[in-house]
Amino acid sequence: MLREHIKEIRDKDFLSETLKTMRLMEYEASRNPYFRKFVFETFGNIKDRKELYKKIWEYVRNNFIYQDDLFDESLTSPKLMIDIKFGDCDDFALFIKSVLTVLNIPAFYLIAGTENEYSHILVYADGYFIDGTNKKFNYLDDNIFKNRALVI
Repeated sequence: MLREHIKEIRDKDFLSETLKTMRLMEYEASRNPYFRKFVFETFGNIKDRKELYKKIWEYVRNNFIYQDDLFDESLTSPKLMIDIKFGDCDDFALFIKSVLTVLNIPAFYLIAGTENEYSHILVYADGYFIDGTNKKFNYLDDNIFKNRALVI
């Protein structure tokens, strides 16, 4: 059962395959009754977008622990993140973007790196940077994004 919520990425076209898998997992989460209920109960009453983004960021910062993938790249479903409470930057970004998808708010992944590899990923919505690994809300770390960033 746990295995269905974790996807491993093993492909020469690493970034493309990772994003494809993230989009699929986001789609699945946005239709999952358990996850949808969680999103609406936790964030559904917040109408101001800035306040909403900050509350989502605070939720990730206060409830999830950053932990690197142990072996190959793996992605954890947003539904499972609620229960296990740990992941890395792509798991946090997938969770955040899935919450926004359920709330019907357009958002994008912002990726530090090149077309073939990346070092960090976060969510960008309405001019706000939502990065569950960052200690500051709406802050873009220039040291991470100094070389190149892709918006997907």
